Amino acid sequence: MKKSSALVCLFTFLFITGIIIAGGYFLLNLVIIPKVVIPKICNEVETRLQQKLTITNIDISRKGTIFINQPVLYARNSQDIMLECSRIKIAPGYKKIFDSWRINSNNPEIPLDIFLKEIKMKQNPLILSGDIVSNFTLKMDLKDKDNIDWGGNITLKAINIHGIPTIGSIDDINGNIAVSKNSLVSYDIQGKVNGEAAKLEILIDDFKNPELLLRGELFPLKFNLDCVLAGEHLSINELKASYNKILLSAGGQITDLKNRADVRITADISLELADLKNLPLDIKDILKKADPHGFIKANITVNGPLKNIPALAGSVDVVCPKVSLLDHEINSIKIAAQLKNGKAVVNSFDAVFLGSRLFAAADVNIMSGNLPFNARIKISDAKAARIKEKFLPELTQELSGIFSANIHAQGAVNDLNTIKIEADTVLSDLMFDKFTFAEPIEANIDMILKKQKDIIVKKLTLRDAITSLIVDGRINDISHPKGDLAVKLTADLKKLSSYKFLGLPGTLILSGNPALDLKVSGDLLKLQALNLPFKLHSPSLSINQFNLDKLDIEGQFKQMKLDISSLTMKLYEGELTAKVLLNLAEARKPAFNFNAYLSDVDLGAVASGTKLIPEGFQGKLSAEIIVNGNGINPEKLNADIKGTVNLENAKMNDIELKKVHANIDAQYKNTDIELRELLVLYKTIEVAAQGKVESILNNPKINVSARSNLDLEDLNKLPFNLKKTLDELDLEGNVNAQLQASGSVTQWQQMDINANITSREMSVKKIQLKDVDITGNLSNRILKLNAYLNSYDGTLDLKADADLLSDSLKYKGTAKINKVNIGRLIEESKVIAQPHKGIFSLSADFSGLGTSLNTIESGIDFQLEQAQISGLELLRAIGKLLRLNFLSNFKVTETTGTLSVKNSNIHTEDTTIIGPEASIMPRGNINFNQNIDLVVKLILTPESAQQTSSQVLDKFFTFENEQYFTEIDVKGTLTTPKLDLSKFMRERIGSQIKKEIQKKMFKALEGLLR
Repeated sequence: MKKSSALVCLFTFLFITGIIIAGGYFLLNLVIIPKVVIPKICNEVETRLQQKLTITNIDISRKGTIFINQPVLYARNSQDIMLECSRIKIAPGYKKIFDSWRINSNNPEIPLDIFLKEIKMKQNPLILSGDIVSNFTLKMDLKDKDNIDWGGNITLKAINIHGIPTIGSIDDINGNIAVSKNSLVSYDIQGKVNGEAAKLEILIDDFKNPELLLRGELFPLKFNLDCVLAGEHLSINELKASYNKILLSAGGQITDLKNRADVRITADISLELADLKNLPLDIKDILKKADPHGFIKANITVNGPLKNIPALAGSVDVVCPKVSLLDHEINSIKIAAQLKNGKAVVNSFDAVFLGSRLFAAADVNIMSGNLPFNARIKISDAKAARIKEKFLPELTQELSGIFSANIHAQGAVNDLNTIKIEADTVLSDLMFDKFTFAEPIEANIDMILKKQKDIIVKKLTLRDAITSLIVDGRINDISHPKGDLAVKLTADLKKLSSYKFLGLPGTLILSGNPALDLKVSGDLLKLQALNLPFKLHSPSLSINQFNLDKLDIEGQFKQMKLDISSLTMKLYEGELTAKVLLNLAEARKPAFNFNAYLSDVDLGAVASGTKLIPEGFQGKLSAEIIVNGNGINPEKLNADIKGTVNLENAKMNDIELKKVHANIDAQYKNTDIELRELLVLYKTIEVAAQGKVESILNNPKINVSARSNLDLEDLNKLPFNLKKTLDELDLEGNVNAQLQASGSVTQWQQMDINANITSREMSVKKIQLKDVDITGNLSNRILKLNAYLNSYDGTLDLKADADLLSDSLKYKGTAKINKVNIGRLIEESKVIAQPHKGIFSLSADFSGLGTSLNTIESGIDFQLEQAQISGLELLRAIGKLLRLNFLSNFKVTETTGTLSVKNSNIHTEDTTIIGPEASIMPRGNINFNQNIDLVVKLILTPESAQQTSSQVLDKFFTFENEQYFTEIDVKGTLTTPKLDLSKFMRERIGSQIKKEIQKKMFKALEGLLR
């Protein structure tokens, strides 16, 4: 029973003890640690390190192992994680502590294993991760609490450090560090710097007087650090690094290690840039591509809080006589830079590049892994020829000029595959392949440089005083550029002549602002390899005096051929459509083919707008033109022109042309047009012309000859108001007409025109004319006319001057008729009903106004020989009165006299018609309406007087000077003459009385004398 009671008491004790232990365990883990221990630890750390610590929880296992779960240490003024660990394991073990205390009594040795799992430290830009295992032994004197000794090993496992500026990463750091109370010695610490093996040694001899010796090696890079810790200050006595010709020497101190830990370091660096490309730097590939050479010296200062790297400040001063990048020399380099707010800021970069001054400023965010940078560069007065020599050696075209630029570049040093570039540039005195630009060219660039060779052009604007060019697209491989670009070009055509390389003639006057949109694809350095589809539009455009509206062009440039598939424009209320093929393989004289269709052009608008055709011209012009030639400069162009032209409802100063058709075969050469053949069809009239038009672009002058074979009946079809005149003339026959015209088209009234009309046989009013030869010259408004012809065994010679362009035709001239057979003329032409005969000659001077004969004035000398005047009513009436039958069929031996013509009136005072029977002397006037007012004197020959009865002689004649004569007044018309018999009889009676008186007086005198 007692035994049972003892067992119950033991069990109860153990149970209660277990409950107490379990309760204590749970009380410790669930209450005391989270509510007391953890806050106290966090508060202590925050007080000492000035940083915030958070711990998720702390567990103590039944074996005495302590687990600190997810401790995180933050910067005080930032939420960026500074140090974290998934778990810290501290494993002393109850049994190990008890066994050490039992064996060593008051001097226990406590083994302490600490495992920091998945450490992660972030101190922008650095990120450290890995595991650390340490096993320490604490030696304690329980009688003397200050007598504690400790030592052990720290093992680094797979430690990685990423984000080291310019270096990038150090991976797989493994090794061991032996730590004692007074010293620290490392051995076999190794890792990889950007894939290359490296090793490190650390030595601290005496923690009481700590001097840290740190040695590292990454063959052939070596460095040594010697520093001394005094209190809370670390003095860096010496930091040296060397890599071939790279030398670093630094010194300084870190103060207030407990709280702020401020660093102040000064360093001097001298290096050969070529050695950089062999270092295991993160930018190693970039350095290899840049292929740097040159020796530089730099002075560096760094200061600020070590625990907040972005807050570090410093300065860098660099001096370098010469470096080489990408085989390009940069001379006289001076750099002043600062470290500020986590960025390396280049305040000034001054150098000489390609003979010009280069200034730059930049900043690099060294806290970011890619080292993003922002740079501004200014280039002054660089020579384009040297830029071409260095950067575009395959460019065969000559390039010269002065280049200045302000460039803004953004990217990342560790990744130069993408660089954003904005630039404002000016090109002065630019010459490219003989193309000289007198005006400065401004360029604005917004682009991205990809993979250090490809360019994405977001927007490129080139402009000068004349032209604006906007480009976007992509250029691949700038050393052998191939592009895929969209281009928009606008130009002020008024100023286009300033481009002297175009060779535009001074006489070419352009205006308008056309816009050209084109795509560019292909090898940019080989024009023949480019493909350029394009569109051109201009609301209005003028070339010299030609106004073009709504110009739209679509086409493509490919394999040095310009193919304009569509060209349309409004032209003086009409429309022009065309297709053009231009072969630019021969740049100076490109071959071209031009097919154009012109419809409904208003000639009235052309006349008033261009002055190239006479004012007053109206009508609609349509045409089809085919032009083949070569050249692009209008002054040196050479082309063959073929086409057809149609005029509809045309007028020239109220002269209706109605419909005219023309065929053209011509050659354009050096602003001149040679007309090989111009065939004009007007109704049934055909005119062929040849000649030349000079200076077509400025003040066109013509020298043209025309010819036509005309049926005179077709003259009624000409567009002139000549119907009445032509009807009166009753023209018949064929003529050959030739015309030669020369002079200014714009002052056509002053042109010099020579005409020649010939005909083997023609008739005017049924009067037959043979061997007609008429020549005329129109010069300075005056027409000079010469005509020579044969007619009825005689000739006609006419010379005249006429002012055709006066309000009324004004003319003067001379005419000669030599021995025309009047008998044949009358018989064959039926001009006069009576069958007169004779040989007629005439010499006359004449003048007049207009086409009416009423205005003619003339003086005429004429002769009539071997004539017979038959049936003339005037002579018949006189013959009937005087009972002289021979006057009805009067034979003429000779006739002479002069006539004067004025105011539609023919006057004579000295005409004498001599025949075998009598002489007739008419005196007075005959007008153009055949009205007569004459005094006709008739003198009988002795033979005729003998054959006349004495009664007639006594009654009608006067005998004086051995002649019988009489005078009769005649009025009326030539067909119905009226003799004034009363006057005649008065005069006859008076004459008889006079005779009787004379007879009686004679008899009386005779009686007296007897």
